[in-house]
Amino acid sequence: MGWRAWLFPTLRQGEGGHKALGRDVLAGMTLWMVMVPEAMAYATIAGVAPVVGLYAAVAALVVYAALGHAPQVVVGPMAATAALSGAMLSALGPVNTEEAVALTAGLAIVGGVVALLAGLLRLGFVVTMISRPVLKGFVVGLSLAVVWGQLPVLLGAEHASGGFFGVLRLWGDVGAWFNGISAALGVGALVVMLGLRSFAPRVPGAIVAVLASVGGAWLLGLGEQGVVMVGALSQVPLEVGLPGLSAQRWGELIGPALAVALIGFAETVAAARAVGERVDGNAELIAQGGANLGAGLLGGMAVNGSLSKSAVNRDAGARTQRSGLVAALLVAITLLWLGGVFTYLPSATLAAVVIAALWELVDFKGLQALVRATRNHHVAGVAVWADAAAAWATFAGVVLVGVLEGLLVGVGLSLVLMLYRSSWPHIAELGRVGDDEEAPFGELTRHPGAQPVRGVVILRVESGLYFVNADHVRRALREAAKRPEVGAVILDGESMPVIDMSAAHMLVELAGEFRKRGQHLAIARDVGQVRDLLASEAEQASMLHFTSVEQAVRALART
Repeated sequence: MGWRAWLFPTLRQGEGGHKALGRDVLAGMTLWMVMVPEAMAYATIAGVAPVVGLYAAVAALVVYAALGHAPQVVVGPMAATAALSGAMLSALGPVNTEEAVALTAGLAIVGGVVALLAGLLRLGFVVTMISRPVLKGFVVGLSLAVVWGQLPVLLGAEHASGGFFGVLRLWGDVGAWFNGISAALGVGALVVMLGLRSFAPRVPGAIVAVLASVGGAWLLGLGEQGVVMVGALSQVPLEVGLPGLSAQRWGELIGPALAVALIGFAETVAAARAVGERVDGNAELIAQGGANLGAGLLGGMAVNGSLSKSAVNRDAGARTQRSGLVAALLVAITLLWLGGVFTYLPSATLAAVVIAALWELVDFKGLQALVRATRNHHVAGVAVWADAAAAWATFAGVVLVGVLEGLLVGVGLSLVLMLYRSSWPHIAELGRVGDDEEAPFGELTRHPGAQPVRGVVILRVESGLYFVNADHVRRALREAAKRPEVGAVILDGESMPVIDMSAAHMLVELAGEFRKRGQHLAIARDVGQVRDLLASEAEQASMLHFTSVEQAVRALART
């Protein structure tokens, strides 16, 4: 394998001749038409000039093509990382345009370093710190917050900031900024994009709306009629290298960079799975880190995998990351020779691009489904309620307080509820399902015909057994042993994959306590590591072990 295959791993999958190359080129052209308006729009969400999004797109597409292992995944500016970047600027206080660009690039660099280190240290599992319900609440809340912030721009405002309540105050003075022409352009562009998405999904609605708006603004001279324009792309010159930030500023970027790396990684993996790619989490962290590092060094913003653009890339026929390289080349050409076109692009149209891109992500039905699920899970109700609560809390935090704060609320609440859930695992009581003495065992509450075994109580802890839930399990075992005519309590270990020293010590103590009363505590079907740890704790305790529940019942029902 040569250096080309090592550096560009997906190219090994694309050596199918000119036909495959042609598909990649066509997909790259399609991707370019989607990437340019959306990258510019997401840069405005990040609080910087639209050209910053294009700088990031070029670097991200090239670096991910070199390092990424998912042939159809597209990495570039996205709403989540853009909003996190914008929240970082707001948190650091008033900054001028030059410092805002430097901080935005610095965040991408630090986030890239964090992701690279995490990948090299094989920490790909950290994405599990954000549960799917929390990620759903975050994405829905973020999408709604961004749409809410873009509505005034859609109708003529120069910009909107200050979070939910800041925008709410702006609406109180709507007469001062509303512009009928801007509103017509913005709403018209939004209708065009949503209409094309429904009736002609292969037509890139964003580029159609942008070109139509640019042409109309140029022909009619709308800039002279109070319509806010994006302006020429050259307003932020390209500067390659580390941004000029103080050591203090670099330090202030570490916290937001962790959030950027975590959310960006979660969305990249989700995008890969959505287009049917199987990815190595650690390899994707390295690729994402490299893409962010490249974007920051080119003066761009933080980037991550895009579900929507990856789907566009796949549907356009992409076979390898050559499509990303073609798109990067076309974005670079746009920067070099087509930048002047955007002098006539109304800001309202760019706001419409953002709203259209996020329209389907404002998915209240998904959040409502989490609540509805609680009605159908009588056993796992606590777990499902915890997921629903975490999702809605994240959603509310992102919308009402802020992007970073909402994410922290969601992750923190998830961890707290996880500990609470772990403290109270479901403990099922088993009985014979049928009258035959050879009948299998099943949970009494789930099998109406199941009957308890006389003289024996069989319990199954549906969780690992460790210090957090040891007391809860101890109480359940003691209560079972107090029943009349019970000579033994059998703990079915099939769904108890792990045990720690505290829990092992608890079982040993309880076995001794039972023995003093002439009763037995036995474990059936325990896995190897559980048996080994109990053996190390219980050499003096004569803990009874059986290979099956049936064997335990036959042995103990006679004693």
